[in-house]
Amino acid sequence: MPTESVTSTAVISAAVMAHPRRAAEAARLAASLPAWGTRVVVDPSPEAGPGALRTARAAWAAVAPGATHHVVLQDDVVPCREFAAQVAHAVRELPDTPLALYANWNSWNGAATRAAALQGASWVPAVPGEWTPSLALVLPARTWTRCWLPYRRTSPAPTRTTPSSPANSAGAGGGC
Repeated sequence: MPTESVTSTAVISAAVMAHPRRAAEAARLAASLPAWGTRVVVDPSPEAGPGALRTARAAWAAVAPGATHHVVLQDDVVPCREFAAQVAHAVRELPDTPLALYANWNSWNGAATRAAALQGASWVPAVPGEWTPSLALVLPARTWTRCWLPYRRTSPAPTRTTPSSPANSAGAGGGC
């Protein structure tokens, strides 16, 4: 069951996505975020070979009833101090925006993040056409309902995301 964040308008739920071999690591991460009712979601078909998108679909489907926002973390994420409070603050600041909580150092998004930080900015829009960093991602629950759920129900799992997939368009400004 998700718990209310710092405000009464945001209710955050969370899932940690993992391969069954990493279930113990995922369980430790989930246990470190109890306020969100964090669930561990394992790859539903590990015998089919590597399939992060398959596991991500299941993790995004784990949005708790009543949640306004859902966080999906990969099992090897190491949250910063006060992670839950920082995410709640971010959701209050940008309630209708998908939020990537990680950007690769050597990506365009990482470069944009560093440039923004040097100027004192807390957030930076995603670089158009760049992949969506998915190690730690927050979506408003209605974005999931509008964008991901129909995609999940009707599309076979691609082997990678493409610039037009919901994974990328949601991170590039909240569209579908």
